[in-house]
Amino acid sequence: MQVPARAALACAALLWVGDVARAQHALNVPAVGKAGVRVDGDLGDWRGVAFKTLGDDDAGSLQYALGYDGQALYVGARVLDDELVRGKHPSAREDALVLALALPRAGGGFAGSEIWLYAGIPGEQASVAAIAAGGAAQQRIPAVKVVEGPLAGRAGYVLEARVPWNALAGAGDFMLARGAIRLHDVDGKPGARAAVHASARAERAGALPPLLCEGGPNAAIADFLRAKDLTSSSVRYDRVGDAMGDARLERVVVAGTFAAIVGPEIEGGSGFHFQDLPVTMASAVQRAELRDLSGDGKVELALHLRQQNELGARELWQVIELSSGKPRPVFALELRKETEQGHVAAELDITPGRGAAPPSIEVRIGSAQGLGPENFREQPARGVEPILLPWGDTARRVYRWDGARYAVAEQEPNRAAHAAAEPRAQAEASSQPKPEPARVVHEQPVGTAQLVAAFRAARGIDPALRPRYVQHANLAEDRRIESLMLFGKDLLVLGKGYRGGSGFFYYSLPVHDGSDIQRVFTGDVTGDGRRELFVRFKQLIGDVQREILLGYSFSEQGAQPILAVEVRRAQADRSIGNIVRLARDGDHWALQIAPGSARGWNARSYPFVAESADGYGPLLLPWKDRAVRYRFDGDQLLAGQ
Repeated sequence: MQVPARAALACAALLWVGDVARAQHALNVPAVGKAGVRVDGDLGDWRGVAFKTLGDDDAGSLQYALGYDGQALYVGARVLDDELVRGKHPSAREDALVLALALPRAGGGFAGSEIWLYAGIPGEQASVAAIAAGGAAQQRIPAVKVVEGPLAGRAGYVLEARVPWNALAGAGDFMLARGAIRLHDVDGKPGARAAVHASARAERAGALPPLLCEGGPNAAIADFLRAKDLTSSSVRYDRVGDAMGDARLERVVVAGTFAAIVGPEIEGGSGFHFQDLPVTMASAVQRAELRDLSGDGKVELALHLRQQNELGARELWQVIELSSGKPRPVFALELRKETEQGHVAAELDITPGRGAAPPSIEVRIGSAQGLGPENFREQPARGVEPILLPWGDTARRVYRWDGARYAVAEQEPNRAAHAAAEPRAQAEASSQPKPEPARVVHEQPVGTAQLVAAFRAARGIDPALRPRYVQHANLAEDRRIESLMLFGKDLLVLGKGYRGGSGFFYYSLPVHDGSDIQRVFTGDVTGDGRRELFVRFKQLIGDVQREILLGYSFSEQGAQPILAVEVRRAQADRSIGNIVRLARDGDHWALQIAPGSARGWNARSYPFVAESADGYGPLLLPWKDRAVRYRFDGDQLLAGQ
């Protein structure tokens, strides 16, 4: 067997927690090379390969190594045994070396089988192999070649075997196989209680550890876990399905806060791709399954996630597309929201499509406790379909894949919505700061001083209070200059070309106090020749301080919000601060936000979700995000690269 020692050690053994509460060891399986293995009972082809040991006494222990090629799995073993028990009819009543193997099924799950390898006794019994699958009795399997040989200087024997992959169900996906090896040692006579030394045990075939075939997908998952400083016990969900390309299967795992995919079409089977999930702890991934949600015969990864931050908690159902080999979130629904006042929940059902139609993703209004239109303040996060509220306009909504996205296919109005419309409107009116109407002080244009005095009188502002910020720039309407002033938390806009020079506009910023405002600046980011306003303010929630950047454009009607994004977060002496700046973009400016640096936090210790749950764009994280440049789409500033 032409395998250097370094190749045999390329896939480090993993600890695997299966159905039995004990250490489980994955089997390393190096490639045997072009020369293959001569199954002759000599073990000469196994020089340089590291053998593993099961058991620790001469009465019954096993040293073993495995190898593979595209046609077969090879076994080389030294069995220390003071007495070989064999009879005329091989069965579980006798000594044997047993391979427990599980190969994935195309429809899901694993097909399990056990290959029993019986050493022969020269001149008495021939070596033989038998297979037991699906709970059936053992049957001899001539396709498996087994040869025994003498064990020099010790009581026992050498055993070599070649197990063709095509002798097993699911052979086409053998690189995703799972398995274990055990010594079944019967002392005294056939039928006596057997001593069993096993590399792993499991009640279900799919719970066996993966075979770590060198250069294969299972070994790629081991590489992924090492790269993320995880162990196999971090794998909470482990699924196999046809996710991409041809009909061969891929393996998808959710480990820690990541989802990873491996398969024969990803870097020749030796690579992996992963997606950082929008959760901060592994337990926040509550369910994971592979199912065809687009109707193309390929599975997507569907996750049920729970996100929690200083504002409360929410539950999401998220779809991650896998067909390119690179996990990509394509759809998400809010299913539950919780605050200190209570919770609101929606219901989700998925029904298979008829014929060639894709499945239907149906969400319906559910229950609410402690929350209603009078106190529910949450805004939907960007890129997430908002929760259906019992007092909302929609009672039921159905989404289906339309070839490009999961689009709304059906919608049913909420007949009870009208009963909640009035209190909801009142609650929204009281919770959202609204632009005040223009104040006309004369029928003819007047001076700036008179307009400022009228504003002070309207807002009850001390005449001695000086504005914290003053900017003279073209903000609205024609090319003439407007004056923008900040008094406390009130913005004032006026000018000779604004509202005919006879009125002003003021807007109360959504802050508790004017001292919360950290910075005010302007810049033309829409390309219309007029400047937009940006306000950065701090927000304290418990012991967490956030800084939010708001953007506004101005018109005769007032201020229109175009941006709302978090740019800093701090807790005690730990913080992350994004870098905000205006960069030249042709004849105007572009808003650019870079992740900046972290102090006291890293990817492992950061305790908050990677997404915002309150309608603000999420904070950029230095360990996962790149700088973002925002561009105006005619309605708002959207993040690009």
